[in-house]
Amino acid sequence: NRNYGQMGLQADDYSEMDKEERLSMIRSRQSAGAAWVHDQRRRGTIDAMVAAWEAVTREEQVPTQKTVAEKAGISLRTVKTYWLNPSFAARVSTS
Repeated sequence: NRNYGQMGLQADDYSEMDKEERLSMIRSRQSAGAAWVHDQRRRGTIDAMVAAWEAVTREEQVPTQKTVAEKAGISLRTVKTYWLNPSFAARVSTS
């Protein structure tokens, strides 16, 4: 029995499908996988930014994009991308 990973995808029987159906199914699964990976990376980035925000505030510094980027170890460009993201904003506004 094969392991279909974190997404829990079911095994598909491709033997009954023609080439176009098979390719369509594969593309659909690849697209779902890419979306899942993107979501995991986004969550990890936001988690790192929140942790950095909290660390900067504990040090009684002003949490700017630059200080959060430096503390989180991620690029300033990435921080700027996520700075106004509702998931990030909601988590730091309650800190």
